[in-house]
Amino acid sequence: MTTGTLGKWGNANALRIPQSFCQQLGIKAGSDVSMSLEGQRLIIEPLTERHTLKARMNDWDKMRFTTHEYDWGDSVGKEI
Repeated sequence: MTTGTLGKWGNANALRIPQSFCQQLGIKAGSDVSMSLEGQRLIIEPLTERHTLKARMNDWDKMRFTTHEYDWGDSVGKEI
């Protein structure tokens, strides 16, 4: 078993992952991972696919997300 200590990274906590673990998982700094909780366990898994904007747009339902223009009244500043 390997132990570690939580550190501070901005407003979040950070945990250093040993290089040997990263090599076994095939991840490195900048890799995308998923995190989940199972009871009192933190599960970290490498993401097999990167969620790009293009991939997200493939499932976009154009009919579900329609927008309408709203009349907010006359212009009152420099927004024209």
